[in-house]
Amino acid sequence: SKDNIMSICSQFGVSEGSVILYINCVMKAIRNKKSEFVQWPKDNNRSVIHTGFQNIGGFQNV
Repeated sequence: SKDNIMSICSQFGVSEGSVILYINCVMKAIRNKKSEFVQWPKDNNRSVIHTGFQNIGGFQNV
């Protein structure tokens, strides 16, 4: 949000334009790497991931 951006500007002493530029660069880098880190689990791995989410965060039926 605009308030969050202004808070970052104030905290680090940079301009709003710089914050927006860096946010866009980080978002682009994440998008470029998404296929390496965000994937649907394969059939044989689903139960392991399901159990892992339950054990780590208490997420049921994920």
